[in-house]
Amino acid sequence: MSKKKERWGVVHIYSSYNNTLVHLTDLSGAETIARASGGMFVKA
Repeated sequence: MSKKKERWGVVHIYSSYNNTLVHLTDLSGAETIARASGGMFVKA
């Protein structure tokens, strides 16, 4: 098993009728680490 550095963050999740937004920030909320939207992933 490889050892990886653990990181802490805050995940903001917003869900509406037809979309879901996931936004990962650092602990202060100032730096965006990752974000994803339900519209970004399409089942083909």
